[in-house]
Amino acid sequence: MPKDQHHKILIVEDDDTNFLYLSIALETENFELIRAFNGNEAIKLIKTHQGSVRLILMDIKLPGIDGFETTRAIRKDFPKIPIIAQTAYYMPNNLSAFEDAKFNDVIFKPFSIDDIIKTIYKNICPTEKTKGNISLFL
Repeated sequence: MPKDQHHKILIVEDDDTNFLYLSIALETENFELIRAFNGNEAIKLIKTHQGSVRLILMDIKLPGIDGFETTRAIRKDFPKIPIIAQTAYYMPNNLSAFEDAKFNDVIFKPFSIDDIIKTIYKNICPTEKTKGNISLFL
């Protein structure tokens, strides 16, 4: 991405260590990051930054409403914004829950910096080949 072009990403993450890892991983990509600590804050921030957030990284286990419910609430007003679930809680028998909540993608912790960057770009600039397919990074 050209250095003069910014993509604003909302990171919904209550854990400081996980947020720090993501912010370090994404700093070289020139993304502008905003953070929500819980689902309710994420819903408020996406409305406040309406139209400028290009992608959301959504933790699943959050205080208050979880990432699934937060995503469903955001989808009501913002159906096209890419939302990537990022979670340490692998549910092998329930991967359909991610599709039902309308996540664009899922990446499981611990993930590499390369994996998260590839997943973000795949969802910011989807091609016909990747559009609409959840790819699970394990």
